Amino acid sequence: MAGNARETALLTLSACEKQGAWSDLALKKNIRKAGSDSRDAALATRLCFGVLQNRLLLDFYISKFSSIRLERIENRVLNAIRLGLYQMAFLTKVPVSAAVNESVELVKKYSKNPRSPALVNGILRALARNLDRLPTIPEGDPVVYLSIRYSHPEWLVRLFLDRLGVEETERLLAADNEEPATVLQVNALRREPEALLEELKGAGMDARPHPWLPGCLTLSGGGDLEALGPFQRGEVYVQDAG
Repeated sequence: MAGNARETALLTLSACEKQGAWSDLALKKNIRKAGSDSRDAALATRLCFGVLQNRLLLDFYISKFSSIRLERIENRVLNAIRLGLYQMAFLTKVPVSAAVNESVELVKKYSKNPRSPALVNGILRALARNLDRLPTIPEGDPVVYLSIRYSHPEWLVRLFLDRLGVEETERLLAADNEEPATVLQVNALRREPEALLEELKGAGMDARPHPWLPGCLTLSGGGDLEALGPFQRGEVYVQDAG
């Protein structure tokens, strides 16, 4: 296994669910504990927040291919399945075989039930065979449909529907589920934006100039920003574009 973004994401997701940990704090702690480089940190961040943002949708699909009710599946086992499906359905650059195999290996390490690896392997391989024809979300009740499709609680969807209507609510939920880019304000007294941009790209970060704000960069994919050399040297700081 890679050293390991998926393992870091799994431990973070499990901590959030079992211990009520704050996702960003738990993720930073696990990234540092694993000694992840910038690429692994970025992937762990993408995996962790991707699963959290789409958990209801992932669970809907998983439930259609599992003979066991999801609430009866061990915490880390279910999160390993979620991670595998998220990679297959949302991260097109990750080979399906890698998504399946890595999840199985994680379960071998973290589940005491000897049957868990076979369960994970069976569910994920069934999902992999059906990625182009995943079950349709029932559309009869807009609250249920939008809740599952965009992984927001039904009470919140109902509140938005009452105030905004179906079309505006769906646009709002879709936008809320998009991965936000981090905006970095460059300290012009210490670094030129162009040079800093090249350093970040060289470290494997998805960095680019802000589309309309001079002296700022956008950073996608996440990771532990506090561990970045430019951040530690005071060359950048995080500031919303607004």
